[in-house]
Amino acid sequence: MREGYRWLFDSFILLPNARERLGLHQPHGPIHGEIQTRLLSFLTKVRALTRSKTVPIYAVAFVGVVTTGIFMDKFTHLRGLVIACWLGLSMICSILICSIYNFRARYILIVLQATGLWSANGLALSYAASTYGSSPPEVRAVSLALINALGNLASIYGSYLFPSKSAPHYLMGFGVITAMCGVGISAYITAHILLRRYP
Repeated sequence: MREGYRWLFDSFILLPNARERLGLHQPHGPIHGEIQTRLLSFLTKVRALTRSKTVPIYAVAFVGVVTTGIFMDKFTHLRGLVIACWLGLSMICSILICSIYNFRARYILIVLQATGLWSANGLALSYAASTYGSSPPEVRAVSLALINALGNLASIYGSYLFPSKSAPHYLMGFGVITAMCGVGISAYITAHILLRRYP
């Protein structure tokens, strides 16, 4: 009976706080917050409508993250490739956003880009945790803390990538996202190959 109470306490009290402390809501979030706020303000002049247009972005991303998590728990050996695929989708969307100036098309591409980035983010943390599973606890702790710290840097530099003077195209911001997705693709494909060769 005590274990049941402990599970309830851990599930409903500690886990939401751990999510905030670990910064799982942060990587790529502030950047997409800037994109959504600035780009969507051009889609419509009414503020209430602008806020309602952020809901599909999070709803579709939620479905992508949950689906990825469920399937990748069953096929753990493919995590590196799936991360690279999600980042590839985000990179393609980012390139198209830079070249297409129709705001409705850009909105759909941002929905897909956010889904790819947030799905890759959650899976990357899971991939790192399972990869360092046999390491000493100190190594695992420092590794995951470093990943979260680097991911949280987005909240610092994100607003500088989308200055209002580059509106409505924001080529610098989307260019940086494209480049970082490319770096991530090469890193996760390399990690997948190396971990298969040297387990």
